[in-house]
Amino acid sequence: MSTCLVALIILSAFMHAGWNLLAWRQKSHGVVFMYRLLLAVAAIGFAPALAAELRLGCMGRVWLYVLGSGVFSAAYCYCLARGYETADFTVVYPLARALPVLMVAVADVAGGAHLTSFAWAGLALVAVGVALAPLPSLGAFSRGHYLNRGTLWVALAALGTVGYTVLDSRGQKLVPPGPQTALTYCYFYFLVTFVVYAVIMRIASRKVAATESGGWSLPVAAALLNFAGYWLVLWVFQAIPQASYVLAFRQTSVIIAVAIAFLVFKEKGKAVRLAAAVLICLGLIAIKFWGK
Repeated sequence: MSTCLVALIILSAFMHAGWNLLAWRQKSHGVVFMYRLLLAVAAIGFAPALAAELRLGCMGRVWLYVLGSGVFSAAYCYCLARGYETADFTVVYPLARALPVLMVAVADVAGGAHLTSFAWAGLALVAVGVALAPLPSLGAFSRGHYLNRGTLWVALAALGTVGYTVLDSRGQKLVPPGPQTALTYCYFYFLVTFVVYAVIMRIASRKVAATESGGWSLPVAAALLNFAGYWLVLWVFQAIPQASYVLAFRQTSVIIAVAIAFLVFKEKGKAVRLAAAVLICLGLIAIKFWGK
């Protein structure tokens, strides 16, 4: 994996951590926050994306991938929002990022991509490091940190991540390579996500009142970060056959988010989270230099 591609993924990780922290700040009405985030992307990007598709015509072969990915993404967004409403950020976010790493690696192998032994070891280190991040200390290890009222939502969010990651990585192999095609795909992915998410809210009887607290400034800011970050990921998918490698490097967002959470929320547990960060970094080094 080239240094340039790694840099794009790390930049995406910063954006991913940023919008999740904004979502955490609005956790008391997280489902509505996510709705407004997706609506902002759908509204702002409609005209540019439609014009780009009319000019490029790059989506013809990948609509089924976009539709399937959007369904998984909407499930991920809803479950993540519910997780933030019911559990701590430093539990929900790391676990939602850790669980998919090895699952996507298995999907890579099933799809014909080759992973080296060093890459498997690196992926395992990343998964373990991310899983340790919720602990305030090693001595505090217990099932309660992982099996709590937010666990179901975290597990469902992780499955959503696996679904849209696998579909999008394969869909990007079918479009002409380049940032413009990734950008167009990214918009329609978010548009489908918004439509399905709105349906899920209706089924769950969650209505968005015009006067509901929270405002629009943070959802719009999170929308820009979310869209830009995932656009970079899609662009990288075009160049790398192993989606699991990309997903592993995106887990640096856990280090970033937890570090910011320490500064903002004044939480304890710096030692164990530093150890988790070291494990993640070692795993990424193994993937970067010995992944092929």
